[in-house]
Amino acid sequence: MELNMTGFPEEQLLPEGYQFNLSDFALFLSVMKNKDAYENTLSIILDEPDLKLAEVEVEQVVLNESGKRAIRLDAWARDVKNRHFNTEMQNDSKNDNLRKRSRFYQGLLDTPILKAGKKTKYRYLPSTVIIFITQEDIFSCDLAMYTFTEQCEEVAGLHLDDGTKKIFLNMTSKNGRPELISLLQYMKNTTLDNPEILVRDKRIRKLDQIVKEVKQSEE
Repeated sequence: MELNMTGFPEEQLLPEGYQFNLSDFALFLSVMKNKDAYENTLSIILDEPDLKLAEVEVEQVVLNESGKRAIRLDAWARDVKNRHFNTEMQNDSKNDNLRKRSRFYQGLLDTPILKAGKKTKYRYLPSTVIIFITQEDIFSCDLAMYTFTEQCEEVAGLHLDDGTKKIFLNMTSKNGRPELISLLQYMKNTTLDNPEILVRDKRIRKLDQIVKEVKQSEE
């Protein structure tokens, strides 16, 4: 069944009085293209209060070399440390394998960065963080945040340190940092009156201000 950008089937009209939330694809894209909004969002997710973004793009298309399969990134960003971020709002996690999707995205994100030639060094590959925001707990461990990095199975604590990280956020769990839980609940029910918001810190208040401005705009 085809879904529109709100997550409702194409032929289904929006319910009367429907409130757009950040979990709705259209509002998520419109808000995340604002650098301050995306910066505050990533700051909370990564628990980095001083995170600063240098560049932001939404709906960026990345082709593989043969052009057989492309990906359209929901929200991409690069910070002042040259780390690359991709954040996907995934309302339907049942009809796809997000684990393998994250693997495919990781490969395609790296492909256009390095140019061909003997002088090209892999050490110049930037660190990348891929984030999927879901409304279901795909790992069934009741955590709000699951973070995956490459590490050795034979030696405990030996990390590959290849600069990659995959994060899956789960809106259904209340087990996590209060700021993160508050952000996810705000995305689910986008109003500061939402009783599920535990902490209304300045980043969430700033995000709410941008959301209101976007909702009021003609776009």
